[in-house]
Amino acid sequence: MTQALFKMSRPNNLLMIVFAMFAFRFGFAHTAAPADFTQWMQFLGMMMTIVLLTAGGNFINDYFDVRVDRINKPNAVYVETKVKRRVVILAHIITTTLGILISFFVGKSMHSYLPFVVAIAVSIALGLYTPFFKKRVLSGNLLVSLCIGMIPLWSVWPQLSNLHIGFWTLVFSVFAFSVNFSREIVKDIEDADGDAAENYKTLPVVMGTQTARIYALLFLFAALITAGVTLFIAATQQHSLGTLYLIGMGMCLPLTIALFAVFMANSKEGFHKASLILKIAMAVGITCGFVLRFV
Repeated sequence: MTQALFKMSRPNNLLMIVFAMFAFRFGFAHTAAPADFTQWMQFLGMMMTIVLLTAGGNFINDYFDVRVDRINKPNAVYVETKVKRRVVILAHIITTTLGILISFFVGKSMHSYLPFVVAIAVSIALGLYTPFFKKRVLSGNLLVSLCIGMIPLWSVWPQLSNLHIGFWTLVFSVFAFSVNFSREIVKDIEDADGDAAENYKTLPVVMGTQTARIYALLFLFAALITAGVTLFIAATQQHSLGTLYLIGMGMCLPLTIALFAVFMANSKEGFHKASLILKIAMAVGITCGFVLRFV
């Protein structure tokens, strides 16, 4: 049961969050890296807050989505097979409560209740994701993507007042939001059969696969334009060639490959592969945020 609960928390996604927060805080924002024990505890507390809230959201999502998952991914259904429903609910309550409590003490240390307020808002949103937002066209996609786009901002807060850090943080936030929004739509296309069976009003169920594909491509274009504009700004500000190559090869090239993958996908397996490529593109983009420190 413990192993099943661990898998339900989506450890790979949680590790991605940890990596992203370290990459942004110690990469391009290294000048604002924790300087003493208190700042280290604040940063680690912010990180644990978002990790625990995400894990709690994953638990409650699996709890509500069990019938859909039996159709979309029958080999990865743990609720009622390996883990009792009440245990899943308990895991959700414990992780979410711990995340909120940590945010309270972090905010108190920073003399701000903003982390606490944001943590409560995120926990409520993730709790309502499957039973409410996911069943409405694009609402669930928007919610999840906003949470993903918030990670760069969360990782360097409250150092956003620094113009250099604020600019690059905004770039990566828009990049993460756009790529994840596209990936959420691609995942909906992949899961359309199960969603339709449960009467979920996702974009591909309501408007068809081709229309959903167009939306996914549009948001990928938005991410590519963001990377392109960043490349142009970096060039006009006479950044090093290393910075220009990094943005071009680390952000623009993976997005171009992802665009091609989404455009060419014509089966459940094809959209699953496109989703993985989008995840890789996001991971490479996050890595760029760290490597920028050295170029």
